[in-house]
Amino acid sequence: MGAIAGFVLSRRADVRVLLVLPFLSSSLGLFWLDHAKTIRNIGRYIKKYVEAPVGELLGAGIMRWESIAHGHARQLSDRLTFLGPLALVFMSPSWLSLAVTVSKLDTGGLVCAWILGVVLTVIVLVIWVRYLVDQDDKPTE
Repeated sequence: MGAIAGFVLSRRADVRVLLVLPFLSSSLGLFWLDHAKTIRNIGRYIKKYVEAPVGELLGAGIMRWESIAHGHARQLSDRLTFLGPLALVFMSPSWLSLAVTVSKLDTGGLVCAWILGVVLTVIVLVIWVRYLVDQDDKPTE
Protein backbone atom coordinates (compact mmCIF):
# COMPACT_ATOMS: atom_id res chain seq x y z
CA MET A 1 0.00 0.00 0.00
CA GLY A 2 2.85 2.32 0.83
CA ALA A 3 4.51 1.66 -2.53
CA ILE A 4 1.36 2.68 -4.40
CA ALA A 5 1.05 5.87 -2.35
CA GLY A 6 4.77 6.54 -2.87
CA PHE A 7 4.45 6.35 -6.65
CA VAL A 8 1.53 8.75 -6.59
CA LEU A 9 3.24 11.19 -4.20
CA SER A 10 6.39 11.19 -6.36
CA ARG A 11 4.14 11.96 -9.34
CA ARG A 12 5.23 8.85 -11.20
CA ALA A 13 1.70 7.51 -11.22
CA ASP A 14 -1.72 9.03 -11.72
CA VAL A 15 -3.68 9.85 -8.56
CA ARG A 16 -6.44 7.52 -9.76
CA VAL A 17 -4.12 4.58 -9.09
CA LEU A 18 -5.01 5.13 -5.44
CA LEU A 19 -8.41 3.54 -6.20
CA VAL A 20 -6.63 0.20 -5.74
CA LEU A 21 -6.07 0.88 -2.04
CA PRO A 22 -9.65 0.37 -0.78
CA PHE A 23 -9.66 -3.10 -2.33
CA LEU A 24 -6.17 -3.98 -1.13
CA SER A 25 -6.42 -2.63 2.42
CA SER A 26 -9.94 -4.01 2.92
CA SER A 27 -8.83 -7.46 1.77
CA LEU A 28 -5.81 -7.43 4.08
CA GLY A 29 -7.96 -6.16 6.95
CA LEU A 30 -10.45 -8.99 6.45
CA PHE A 31 -7.64 -11.56 6.37
CA TRP A 32 -6.26 -10.13 9.62
CA LEU A 33 -9.73 -10.15 11.16
CA ASP A 34 -10.25 -13.79 10.18
CA HIS A 35 -7.05 -14.70 12.03
CA ALA A 36 -8.07 -12.62 15.05
CA LYS A 37 -11.45 -14.36 15.19
CA THR A 38 -9.77 -17.77 14.99
CA ILE A 39 -7.39 -16.87 17.82
CA ARG A 40 -10.29 -15.61 19.93
CA ASN A 41 -12.25 -18.81 19.26
CA ILE A 42 -9.29 -20.93 20.30
CA GLY A 43 -9.04 -18.92 23.53
CA ARG A 44 -12.77 -19.30 24.18
CA TYR A 45 -12.54 -23.05 23.58
CA ILE A 46 -9.63 -23.36 26.00
CA LYS A 47 -11.47 -21.30 28.61
CA LYS A 48 -14.68 -23.29 28.26
CA TYR A 49 -13.47 -26.88 27.75
CA VAL A 50 -9.82 -27.15 28.80
CA GLU A 51 -9.19 -24.72 31.64
CA ALA A 52 -11.35 -26.38 34.32
CA PRO A 53 -10.35 -30.04 33.70
CA VAL A 54 -6.64 -29.20 33.52
CA GLY A 55 -7.00 -26.99 36.59
CA GLU A 56 -8.56 -29.88 38.51
CA LEU A 57 -5.75 -32.22 37.49
CA LEU A 58 -2.81 -29.88 38.05
CA GLY A 59 -4.12 -27.55 40.73
CA ALA A 60 -6.15 -24.38 40.90
CA GLY A 61 -4.71 -21.37 39.13
CA ILE A 62 -2.51 -23.27 36.70
CA MET A 63 -4.74 -22.45 33.71
CA ARG A 64 -5.82 -18.86 34.35
CA TRP A 65 -4.51 -17.07 31.26
CA GLU A 66 -7.74 -17.22 29.26
CA SER A 67 -9.79 -15.90 32.18
CA ILE A 68 -7.35 -13.03 32.72
CA ALA A 69 -7.16 -12.19 29.01
CA HIS A 70 -10.93 -12.37 28.68
CA GLY A 71 -11.34 -9.88 31.52
CA HIS A 72 -9.03 -7.39 29.81
CA ALA A 73 -10.78 -7.82 26.45
CA ARG A 74 -14.06 -6.70 27.99
CA GLN A 75 -12.69 -3.30 29.03
CA LEU A 76 -13.57 -0.49 26.61
CA SER A 77 -10.14 1.12 26.94
CA ASP A 78 -8.45 -2.12 25.86
CA ARG A 79 -10.78 -2.50 22.87
CA LEU A 80 -10.21 1.11 21.78
CA THR A 81 -6.43 0.76 22.13
CA PHE A 82 -6.75 -2.33 19.97
CA LEU A 83 -8.87 -0.50 17.37
CA GLY A 84 -6.68 2.58 16.91
CA PRO A 85 -3.64 1.02 15.24
CA LEU A 86 -5.82 -1.33 13.21
CA ALA A 87 -7.88 1.57 11.90
CA LEU A 88 -4.67 3.38 11.00
CA VAL A 89 -3.28 0.40 9.10
CA PHE A 90 -6.38 -1.03 7.45
CA MET A 91 -9.05 1.69 7.27
CA SER A 92 -7.27 5.01 6.80
CA PRO A 93 -5.63 4.09 3.45
CA SER A 94 -9.07 3.32 2.04
CA TRP A 95 -10.73 6.50 3.28
CA LEU A 96 -7.81 8.73 2.32
CA SER A 97 -7.53 7.30 -1.18
CA LEU A 98 -11.28 7.65 -1.72
CA ALA A 99 -11.18 11.26 -0.53
CA VAL A 100 -8.22 12.13 -2.78
CA THR A 101 -9.63 10.48 -5.90
CA VAL A 102 -13.23 11.68 -5.72
CA SER A 103 -12.45 14.82 -7.74
CA LYS A 104 -10.51 12.85 -10.39
CA LEU A 105 -13.31 10.52 -11.53
CA ASP A 106 -13.69 11.28 -15.23
CA THR A 107 -15.02 7.99 -16.62
CA GLY A 108 -17.88 5.69 -15.74
CA GLY A 109 -15.45 2.89 -14.87
CA LEU A 110 -13.63 5.04 -12.35
CA VAL A 111 -16.92 6.16 -10.79
CA CYS A 112 -17.96 2.49 -10.46
CA ALA A 113 -14.58 1.57 -8.94
CA TRP A 114 -14.89 4.48 -6.48
CA ILE A 115 -18.42 3.49 -5.45
CA LEU A 116 -17.36 -0.15 -5.03
CA GLY A 117 -14.43 1.04 -2.92
CA VAL A 118 -16.76 3.03 -0.68
CA VAL A 119 -19.19 0.09 -0.34
CA LEU A 120 -16.38 -2.36 0.44
CA THR A 121 -14.80 -0.02 2.97
CA VAL A 122 -18.14 0.52 4.75
CA ILE A 123 -18.79 -3.23 4.81
CA VAL A 124 -15.35 -3.86 6.32
CA LEU A 125 -15.95 -1.12 8.89
CA VAL A 126 -19.26 -2.74 9.93
CA ILE A 127 -17.58 -6.16 10.21
CA TRP A 128 -14.78 -4.68 12.36
CA VAL A 129 -17.26 -2.95 14.66
CA ARG A 130 -19.26 -6.17 15.04
CA TYR A 131 -16.06 -8.00 15.92
CA LEU A 132 -15.12 -5.43 18.56
CA VAL A 133 -18.61 -5.34 20.07
CA ASP A 134 -18.97 -9.14 20.17
CA GLN A 135 -18.15 -10.10 23.73
CA ASP A 136 -20.06 -13.36 23.70
CA ASP A 137 -18.31 -16.28 25.38
CA LYS A 138 -19.31 -18.89 22.84
CA PRO A 139 -17.02 -19.70 19.90
CA THR A 140 -18.22 -18.29 16.59
CA GLU A 141 -18.64 -20.44 13.53
